Amino acid sequence: MTLASGALLMGPAPAERHARADPARAPPAGTAPLWEVGIAGGGVYGADYPAADERSVRGHGVPYVIYRGDMFRLGEGGAARGPTAGGGFLEFDIGIDASFDVDPGGNRARRGMPELGYLFEVSPEVLVHLGTLGGGRVAFGIPVRAVFSTDFSRIGYRGVIVDPELTYRRGELFGTELGVSASLAVAVAGERLQDYFYEVDPAYRTAGRPAHDASGGYLGTDLAVGFAWPVTGRLKVVAQGHLSFHGGAANANSPLFRERLNWALGLGLRWSLYESETRVPWRG
Repeated sequence: MTLASGALLMGPAPAERHARADPARAPPAGTAPLWEVGIAGGGVYGADYPAADERSVRGHGVPYVIYRGDMFRLGEGGAARGPTAGGGFLEFDIGIDASFDVDPGGNRARRGMPELGYLFEVSPEVLVHLGTLGGGRVAFGIPVRAVFSTDFSRIGYRGVIVDPELTYRRGELFGTELGVSASLAVAVAGERLQDYFYEVDPAYRTAGRPAHDASGGYLGTDLAVGFAWPVTGRLKVVAQGHLSFHGGAANANSPLFRERLNWALGLGLRWSLYESETRVPWRG
């Protein structure tokens, strides 16, 4: 379960075709530029924080860089990837993701409490490629995410979250260029991150919000499905939906824990401004 929404901006990583309007100029199927630079933007409608009962619409835009080398890759979901081992069976990634802040004045459960700032994560991950299924690829990853918060004046360390994740990616769904991805992740977070979401210090307790000392442990299970559609050779529309299950979480008795089931919907665009003429075989 990623706490972040930044992955929406990059979208699923299906087979890259980048078909042009002019068929005579269409690049070979299953290839992508060696590098590209562009901008991505999108919005998410979802819970303010895990197990919150209030939702809001938030959005942002960011530049991006992608490099698809044989020994090193950068981009495609915010990850830097090293060489594979065992004939492509194992892969080492470093992911970077980000999420939105929460204004406590706009969230009834947190009213009067400190603001939840923007979160970003740095996550080394070992990725195991399990094979193919139904024309798509199945992988299992174990990311260890170091989480930080910021209000752009300072940065605070918020602990670690570990969320083993099973993923499925397929390009050219139903004979079209529509790419699809799905993932199932189970998240366990340390006490520091659980404190950030669910701790209520005595100074912030009210008649309807008793003090709570948060503890580390199970945070939730996340099911995500994403789609990517290359509208033109350089413009891609991405969409993503999430269901997050928080029943049995370590801090289910916190007054800030409001719903066992959260959902979120996101929509974004990725526009490649510059890309290399050199193309490489690519399956995302």
